[in-house]
Amino acid sequence: MQAPGAYYRPFVVGNASEFHSHLITASTPIAIATPPASTQFEELYAYILLANGTFVMGKYAIKDGLMEVGPDGKPKIGWLPWNGAGTTEWVSAQGGDVIMTTSYAPNSVTPVSIVERVDNTRYLDGALLVNNLPAPFTPPGGKGPLYNFPGPGGAVTLMDLGTRQMGTYQIDSNGNIIPQFIDGENLTSSQLVAGQPWTATLEPFVTDAPPGQSQQQRMRKRRVARLAVYVSSSTGFLFARLFSGPLTPTSPALGTIMNTRRVETYNQGDDPTQVPPQREEVQRWRPRGRYFDPRAAIIKDTPGPLMIHELSREHDMKDALRLPRCDDVKLIVREDESSELFFRTEANNRKILVPVTNTLLLSLRSILAMHFDPDPDEANDVGR
Repeated sequence: MQAPGAYYRPFVVGNASEFHSHLITASTPIAIATPPASTQFEELYAYILLANGTFVMGKYAIKDGLMEVGPDGKPKIGWLPWNGAGTTEWVSAQGGDVIMTTSYAPNSVTPVSIVERVDNTRYLDGALLVNNLPAPFTPPGGKGPLYNFPGPGGAVTLMDLGTRQMGTYQIDSNGNIIPQFIDGENLTSSQLVAGQPWTATLEPFVTDAPPGQSQQQRMRKRRVARLAVYVSSSTGFLFARLFSGPLTPTSPALGTIMNTRRVETYNQGDDPTQVPPQREEVQRWRPRGRYFDPRAAIIKDTPGPLMIHELSREHDMKDALRLPRCDDVKLIVREDESSELFFRTEANNRKILVPVTNTLLLSLRSILAMHFDPDPDEANDVGR
């Protein structure tokens, strides 16, 4: 409900979650926090807490005192699910701060509830400076720094020097961090931060096949032929293709990671005992596999900064390079020791030029598979 100030219609009501209601109705909403201004982000967010301890978060913009609208004239809000290692019990906002009450129980230890604030300079949930604890977390005499939270028997992820990730560490019965004696480990560092890791996933929708003259747009499997991303302040991330069907009694769940390519935090020659370089670059990847609605994502599953400026993808349909029958193929060998492999399809002609020596060594099956990356379920069509 918004108040545009019209005399005959002082208030208007609009549907702000028409295609995302399943996120909000997954569990009963119990609290809403809408900070009026943000001191950390350029954009505005709304936080809806559900009874199951997870969030639905909405990003929106204000224009002329009202929510900015989309092409259909309705309020434009981008809704996303948000959860982590803890179970959130309450949320509120004061000024630009979003404050949460969250319960953590790493390694299934006795749950501990804490009050925490959203902070875009931290890369872990429930983050604490190990050697400079806030007063409420000060341990009793003779106990280690993590005795009160997360507690004996728990586990934490450590970061040092601001952005250097050190991995997961266990906590002993006295609340001390059990050392792993890895290079660069300094458990007495004043910048040592302990907390719980979280994973961010960016999955762009693959647009529908174009309308117009029938080319069997929705009758053929498609694939993400190439995925490219322009990033800055990057400390590594993961390209992933996600399972999108078909569902069978033995198939993985929708969204299961099928194949990946990792952009490493440290490259060869980097010093892993120091702060990782924050790179500005473009990375590309060619996911394997096809389906009618293919899925691919960029996943940030290691603590540290990452800013995505642009994401581009190229996808194609199977019928664009339909594999021919063997009687449509002919091989022409020339006197200049080059050869031409020519075949004809229903839509157009395709040609491949390869050296004659390679032609003698490669079968028709391997040549076509190398150039056209056929579907595994249609591999038998190659060279038939």
